[in-house]
Amino acid sequence: MVTTRMHNMLWVTCMLVAATPAVGFSPTPNPPILRRVDPVPILARPTYTCVRPSLRRLGSRRRDTQVLCPLQPARRATHASARAPMPPGEVCLDALFTYADPRPYTLDSWESRAFLLTNVGYFAAGVLVGGPGGNVPLASLLELAGVFSTWYHCEQCSRGGTRERAVQRAMAFDYLAAIPTLAGGLLYSIDLAPEHIPWRALSLMVLAFAALAAGWVWDRPHQYFVLHGLWHVLGAIAAAELARFHAQLLG
Repeated sequence: MVTTRMHNMLWVTCMLVAATPAVGFSPTPNPPILRRVDPVPILARPTYTCVRPSLRRLGSRRRDTQVLCPLQPARRATHASARAPMPPGEVCLDALFTYADPRPYTLDSWESRAFLLTNVGYFAAGVLVGGPGGNVPLASLLELAGVFSTWYHCEQCSRGGTRERAVQRAMAFDYLAAIPTLAGGLLYSIDLAPEHIPWRALSLMVLAFAALAAGWVWDRPHQYFVLHGLWHVLGAIAAAELARFHAQLLG
């Protein structure tokens, strides 16, 4: 009887020793665990990884580390590759309604206020163009362009960013006033006196467009304030030169 009990105890002890891992580690099982990794929303198929808890030494205070062994190559969807290409029309609209970020300058800074003062030239040019014998519709467009340009740049300096909705709304009105004003001024300068084209006014408009294009390239706050402010000033001076040329023809 005693021999049988001793034999059973010896058999159980042998089984425990055989099932125990190497000396110095806890005898906890270490089965691999499948864990689902949520995919990027644009990807349809999920990715699974194998999480295998590591054994920790007895008496160690370090936490268990996890060893990740991928079962399927994970697809890294970056911002550029995951997003579908935009149609050409949307690309043009995105470029037209993306503006320069004036931050860290705000509407309370003297740099922003000096930049906003460059719109005053539109109002002065409108008064000169709409003088005696002048072009009243073009003068009205100049005044309207000054109003919408001031509104747009006030929103730009107060909100910052590059795609704020309120700024883009004001920007759309600025386009609606600026494009007819430019077209009307060009037609007025050509039809004013076919034999005496106001080359000085046209040259000033070319310089104004050059400053506008340069502001799209060099768009840091200080650069943008100077270049886009020159666009306002040179455009207003060109309109004033057009009014002076008209007054000379009448005199």
